[in-house]
Amino acid sequence: MDDDPVELTDPVRTWLSNGGLDLWLAIEEGSWPAVADDLSRYSRSVLEQTEGLTAPKIARALQHRDRLEREVGELFGEVEVLVTPTTAVPAFAAEGPPTMEIAGTEVGPAMSTPFTMLGNLCWNPSISVPVGQTSEGLPVGLMLTVALHRDDLALRLARIWERTRPWPRWAP
Repeated sequence: MDDDPVELTDPVRTWLSNGGLDLWLAIEEGSWPAVADDLSRYSRSVLEQTEGLTAPKIARALQHRDRLEREVGELFGEVEVLVTPTTAVPAFAAEGPPTMEIAGTEVGPAMSTPFTMLGNLCWNPSISVPVGQTSEGLPVGLMLTVALHRDDLALRLARIWERTRPWPRWAP
């Protein structure tokens, strides 16, 4: 166990500046905006907002991501597993929108899921395991994030967790 605080480049800000770039890389050339109605509200919104990005803005976004990737690499040079809540808020509908309030404070986009950013941005294997329910019966997850190329460790830890704290196979 390492009690030293972890300080990283803001993964939420990095996600918000890079998420659109990832979408543009994934969309087939020439298909935008014809496919706009086929996309989720979030994906469509991100593409619309980033359509006119300039080279300097793209470069800054990529610099933030590179810095975060280096910092996360250094972190996993010191620890084997990063254990966090899966989300910063109780579960919300999969189709969204995510909660925009945490502990009575209004927060910006993506703040309800900051712990998932390392896996999404830095390619670190991550797995969420159920740890219980809120008083309202909503699921609560624990996120296990490990070093690059250590998928085996994440899966082994999840299997150990499942054996010691089995969870239902079907939703109630």
